[in-house]
Amino acid sequence: MNIISIDPAVSKKIAYAVFLEDRLRFYDLVDEVIDVKDVLASGLDLEIVVTEDMYNGPDFNVVKRLCYTVGEIRILAHMYGLECRLIPPWAWKKHHGILIKKPAAREAHKAAKAFEDKVQFEIIKQYTGKEIQDEDLRAAVLIGMCYIEKARMGAV
Repeated sequence: MNIISIDPAVSKKIAYAVFLEDRLRFYDLVDEVIDVKDVLASGLDLEIVVTEDMYNGPDFNVVKRLCYTVGEIRILAHMYGLECRLIPPWAWKKHHGILIKKPAAREAHKAAKAFEDKVQFEIIKQYTGKEIQDEDLRAAVLIGMCYIEKARMGAV
C-alpha cells in the first residue's frame, strides 16, 4: 500500500509521512498544505491520503482553523485523484496503545505527556528503525502505521 499520512496543524508546521509498499520511506515538515502537492505530483503511485480528523477542542478558533486545514488536504487529494481517509486522534492513539487520559493537574499532565512521547518514540523506532524526535512527525508516522495495519486486518 502506498500512502501519505498527514498531521494537520495551524500554529506550527504540517507533518507528513510517505509509506511505499507499507514501509516508511520519508517524512518531512511543511509550512502549508499546498507544499505537499510536490509529493503528490512526484509519481510515487500513491493510493490514499490519510489525515487526522478533527475533534471538539477547548478553543473553537483553533478547531475551526484545523477544520479548514483538513478541508484543504481533502481538496488536494481530490485534485490528484486520491482517496482521502480521516482517522480521529483517539483512534490512532488507541490502536498503538497510547490513548492516555491526561490528568488536570499541571505536573501530572506533563508527566503523562512525557510518557506518551517516549512510547511514541519507541514504537516508531521498533517499527522503522528511525529515531524521530519531532512530535508532529511522530504523529504523521503513527497515523500512517495505524491505517496500514488496520487495512491489513480489513478494518478500514
